[in-house]
Amino acid sequence: MVDDKINEYRKVLEEWIKVFRDNTDSFGLASPMYGNHGLDGFSCSLRDYIVEGGGELSDMLGGRKKVILVIADALGISTILSHWSAMEKLLENARVVYGLSSTAPTTTATALATLSTGAVPAKHGMSGFKVYLREIGSVVEVLGYKYPLGGDNILVESGVEATLIESKTIYEEIRESGEKVYLVAWEKHIENKFTAEAAKGAELVKHSTISDTLSIPLELASNIDRGLVVTYWGEIDSVSHIYGPYSKQAEYSVEMFASLALKLVRDSVSRDVAVIIIADHGQISVGDSIRLDNTKLMQKLVIPPFGEKRLTYLVTRETLTSNDLLGLEEKAVLLERKEYPRLFGDYPSERFLHRFGDYILVPTGLNLLVYPYSKKDLEDRLKGHHGGLLPEELAIPCLIFY
Repeated sequence: MVDDKINEYRKVLEEWIKVFRDNTDSFGLASPMYGNHGLDGFSCSLRDYIVEGGGELSDMLGGRKKVILVIADALGISTILSHWSAMEKLLENARVVYGLSSTAPTTTATALATLSTGAVPAKHGMSGFKVYLREIGSVVEVLGYKYPLGGDNILVESGVEATLIESKTIYEEIRESGEKVYLVAWEKHIENKFTAEAAKGAELVKHSTISDTLSIPLELASNIDRGLVVTYWGEIDSVSHIYGPYSKQAEYSVEMFASLALKLVRDSVSRDVAVIIIADHGQISVGDSIRLDNTKLMQKLVIPPFGEKRLTYLVTRETLTSNDLLGLEEKAVLLERKEYPRLFGDYPSERFLHRFGDYILVPTGLNLLVYPYSKKDLEDRLKGHHGGLLPEELAIPCLIFY
């Protein structure tokens, strides 16, 4: 019976990533899904369940009044399938397994903003890791709220106040309903501007080590009658960047997570707490790095390229043509604004349309697009990455335990 269950879960995940692979364009690029199959729809369903006890998740959570949401960075379906033996014991305990879609771009900043608000990127305005903030007049790394060459949170000292996330969070709505909501954040991130905006409405609780990422949420959930506890596990993403998502090191990382997550699940089930594990995006093995600073394209840009190395925004002086992509024709695809609704769930508001550029350059295959804001951009030899539109980056799991 256990083998049948595991085989069925594997089939579910294989079929979900196949949905993306069967719907790629001639360049092999897929589109994110929003609504019922997206992180926005999942977030809204989770809010409805905590506030009202209903919604689409009501039949999946066994009536449990307390939920721990674990966001496992980069635990995409392709990573799970590649390290299946490391995940088997955890999956044996799952009640529900199904697939979701990450966002465009497939990056933590955009995915977490979508999860925290239940809104699509076009509505919450968080367009990626490096964002052009017109209010400040610069490209900003949002997770550190800094200039690309500045120290963390340096822009807090700016005389101009910029809002990163333009939508109300589900945590505010849960709190307004009278239910408890906590967000467990690493001590180095807890005073970060991005964290403050993404967690607005939640009570922030700091953690200091890897293991207390999962032990603290259990303590919090055990001491409330009803509510939500959210925590974020970043280690798999870090290891996958350095060694590649299909490496032995990544396998060890997945196995460590699965082991501690299984401990959390067993302890939670005994206390009538449901656990949901999702990812924000997947990862791919990296191909070639393509420098943009010495291309003809740069002559047409008003500001340097920004966004992601696998989905790059361009702000231009004039209309771009194929002639502006000389040297890039076989390596990247130029997307116009008419493509924005399918990528971002809608057409971005005029208020922050500049964050999404005038065009998007998406590398084909496994390539990266590099604009060297710093020497580190050239020195990094990462073996894994994300941000683009490949099925392996978009297809993510939802695992439910109770």
